[in-house]
Amino acid sequence: MNHTILVVEDDIMVYDRLHQHLSQWGFEVLPYAPSYEEAVALMSRKPGLAVLDIHLQGEKTGYDVARYIRKHADIPFLFLTVHSDDLHFVRALDLGPENFIDKTDVLTEPEKLKRQLLLSIRKTEQDTDASTPSAPSAGPALRGLRGYKKYLSEMKSAGLGEITEYNVPIEQVMYITTDRDLAKLFELDLRTNYSFFVTEDGQHYLTALSLSDLDGRLPDHFVRINDKTIINLLSGDFDGLINKSNIRLNNHVFHISKTYLKKFHEQYNRYFLPPNKNKRKNR
Repeated sequence: MNHTILVVEDDIMVYDRLHQHLSQWGFEVLPYAPSYEEAVALMSRKPGLAVLDIHLQGEKTGYDVARYIRKHADIPFLFLTVHSDDLHFVRALDLGPENFIDKTDVLTEPEKLKRQLLLSIRKTEQDTDASTPSAPSAGPALRGLRGYKKYLSEMKSAGLGEITEYNVPIEQVMYITTDRDLAKLFELDLRTNYSFFVTEDGQHYLTALSLSDLDGRLPDHFVRINDKTIINLLSGDFDGLINKSNIRLNNHVFHISKTYLKKFHEQYNRYFLPPNKNKRKNR
């Protein structure tokens, strides 16, 4: 992807903080653009992604910039806003943004901001790849998982109108596992030929898919860490590494087995910049 980002924001303090974070993460940030006119002028620099505030200097808004992008630039964009009411959300959603970013995250939670940006960028790359002719593969990357709250054998007793199969967006999934010890934490008696996945809001769902069925179908930020578990590196509940061979996710420690250690660190380093310049070999 083109790693040049246009930030359209009328608050110079928010722009400066975003510029600082994005530059540290390896992006090139275009000059300050507090108005529609300045944003349009910078489109000639061909940014790869735009981050748009809704309220700008002058008569036009971030909605107008989004419409210009949809018509003339054809690049992904995100809305940067403090507005959480339904009116702003629905109006912005109709314009087709990749994501919404809360301004408070820019100022107070840069790691959360980073995950949101990386998810949006990765989704855009996958959409581009999917539209480009290529050799036959196992199928398109999954957009979500379908899960059960009951085992298939128990669904015969489901009441009229009861949901038996749930559609869960892939970005909400923290991890997928066949670990029976983990299942006990959810008071779940995990049966043979089933796995289950856990979401960021604490829900868990059964699936009759094996981890092997999912290999090659999940986005790249889903990484196998051992024979029983696949984790989402960009989950908001992923805290980080413990001594290179363990991770903490949602206050639970997962072990990375030797078989998957090298692959894990390759993927981890793609999304999170190492704290030093020395490249260490994973043993």
